[in-house]
Amino acid sequence: MFSVGCMSSRRNDAVLTPERSAYFAGLIDGEGHVTLSKNQDRKSAIWNVPTIVVAMTDRETIEACQAYFSCGSVHVKKKASPHHKTLYAWTVRWNDARFVAGAIRPYAITKAAALDRILRHPIQRMGPERRFSDEQVREIRVNYVGISYSELGKRFGVATMTAWQIVNRKTYVDVI
Repeated sequence: MFSVGCMSSRRNDAVLTPERSAYFAGLIDGEGHVTLSKNQDRKSAIWNVPTIVVAMTDRETIEACQAYFSCGSVHVKKKASPHHKTLYAWTVRWNDARFVAGAIRPYAITKAAALDRILRHPIQRMGPERRFSDEQVREIRVNYVGISYSELGKRFGVATMTAWQIVNRKTYVDVI
């Protein structure tokens, strides 16, 4: 199984055209799964996670989904039987799923109601204990320009991964 990591930090560079968005809306209508999946953390808190998955045997089409929206992960699914073809899946979750849902919703038919649920779903905070105020999170994101995540983490007293998660909106997703 291979995975191509999320590229949401580059998502702002994506140029979304109505024609291509309509194409991918049709693809997701036909081959996709749109849901609020249940996730549970170690403290037994349960969250509904906006999720969009497209799975098919054509790798080029799956990689085109990721390239067009500049987000999500591509995975190879194990063959269930030797005579089956290899299955590829593109998965987007959280804010990336909201971004994709917003881009394709005007053109969706079959999955329109599920996309509406994702778009209406409130952004959830990742826990009751928040280390940073909204203003501090904005400051971290503004200060990221031109320095490494490691340097940013040192500047604000957090791990490199924590700095990356804040900048790439994996945590504090509700802070604009």
